[in-house]
Amino acid sequence: MRLIPNWRRVLTRAWSVRFGLIAGLCEGLNVVLQITVDRLPEVSLGLRALAGLAACAAIVSRFIAQPKSLGED
Repeated sequence: MRLIPNWRRVLTRAWSVRFGLIAGLCEGLNVVLQITVDRLPEVSLGLRALAGLAACAAIVSRFIAQPKSLGED
């Protein structure tokens, strides 16, 4: 396996990466809140829903052409 030549540009501009980061941040925040606060069911449910939506958006956006992330106009 090899990295694509413009991996830095794709990493900073691709929506699939952005949505993946949002999903990861939501899950991480959910874990922190579950550890530090006893009862936050509404917040936890909201974060899990947002993480799920972001993960689905990352999968879908991975298959949609993103010319700006590849350096095309």
